[in-house]
Amino acid sequence: MGSGASSKSKNIPDLKVNLKVKVPSFKIVLVGSCEVGKSSIYLRYTKNQFDYSYQPTLSVNIINVTKKLNIPADTLVSLTLWDMPGEEDMQLRRSYYKDLDAAVVVVDLSDKDDVERAEFWKQDIINNTFVSTETNNLGDDMQSKKRAENISDKKIPVILMGNKFDKVEAKLHEGQLGGVPEIVHTLEKIAQDNDFIGSVTVSAKSGDGSVHTAMQSLVRYLIEQNLQDVTEKKRSLMKALANKGKKLQENVKDKKEIPPEQQFQKLAVVGMPEFDDEFEQCNMSMKLLVGISAAFSNSLYNFRAACMTAKAISDIKAPIEECLQGLDTTIGEDNDIEANQDGGLIQLILSESNKGATAEQRKVIKIFNSEVSVAINKITNLCPGINSRLDKRQDEIKELLEKINDLNTAKIMSRKDILRAREVAENNCDRIDTAKKHAEKALKTATTIENKILGSLDW
Repeated sequence: MGSGASSKSKNIPDLKVNLKVKVPSFKIVLVGSCEVGKSSIYLRYTKNQFDYSYQPTLSVNIINVTKKLNIPADTLVSLTLWDMPGEEDMQLRRSYYKDLDAAVVVVDLSDKDDVERAEFWKQDIINNTFVSTETNNLGDDMQSKKRAENISDKKIPVILMGNKFDKVEAKLHEGQLGGVPEIVHTLEKIAQDNDFIGSVTVSAKSGDGSVHTAMQSLVRYLIEQNLQDVTEKKRSLMKALANKGKKLQENVKDKKEIPPEQQFQKLAVVGMPEFDDEFEQCNMSMKLLVGISAAFSNSLYNFRAACMTAKAISDIKAPIEECLQGLDTTIGEDNDIEANQDGGLIQLILSESNKGATAEQRKVIKIFNSEVSVAINKITNLCPGINSRLDKRQDEIKELLEKINDLNTAKIMSRKDILRAREVAENNCDRIDTAKKHAEKALKTATTIENKILGSLDW
């Protein structure tokens, strides 16, 4: 009945598991709003029972179960399931997310508004999941200590489970309607748009096996991921052994580390359209800033690397003016490199009298003209506008924060929901402030380099 009505947004594959590999235990949490049936799913999967009397979950329920998977055959796995209350303090909920292996976002298929709240719960998991790792402190009698680390959302599989499909199916029968219910299409689209590993419809009440099938698919997915991690660790170990004894050298070919500011992540979803529309506009500006900043940084690295290859400098961190002066010196004659400004772009040109420049030296000039100059032009032209747009959006967001209680006209958000929304919005504003500072820094750096270049060369 329930399990066959929804396809997965991303295929959860059937696995071929090596039974000699020890299957680890997994911690899985069930999250969602009040009265969506989290406890019913919890009870159906662990004991194959259903309680017809509704009793709100006031504190987290935890149970350890051992399950056998039919695919792969006779594979046992230990699961710790956490049934979380729909209304819970943020700090308590964050503690429940510690060392999480997977999550199930449960929504009520008979309530479209609740289905659309799946995005909020996914973001809540992303924002608050962390792992604790043990470290040995030599200064404290070798005691093992816990250290918390946030982890990427890509490492936590989250499945979207639409419960109470029996209600949806009953309405179809009453109206003598055929086909797949519209709410199922909505569930699938939300799963696809928000990077759930899959979506599935179930009925904890009917006991049709849909809950068991969905949970077993999630566990198989976890086993596959675990085996991939083991395989990758073995490959890394073999690679390290193969390279043992080789002398490590720092040169131009070393892989560059990408600074954190070059890695763009969207602002968190607040769960209120008025805020999320504003933050989506900020996302576009911030993504543009990250892109041009990364291009600027990479162009400078490539330019310096080319200068080292051309033996114009000996240090990859050398100032730009030193790179140009060194290049001019290595060519062998004074004032053989000239600068010209064409359409706002600074272009380096070899004088007509110079025919002795090497291929490496000409490559330096080519990289400057095609990469560095273009990046500087984008920074100086776009950064002021980006900051202006972000300033405007921030002013509008601050106005929304002042009247956040008035925005909940339909009264579908509880007081705790509003407090959580405010917290997410304020955290987003802090990220916007950081982005603006990066824009100002990038503009200052680009302008300084531009002035140094013009001061180092003949016109």
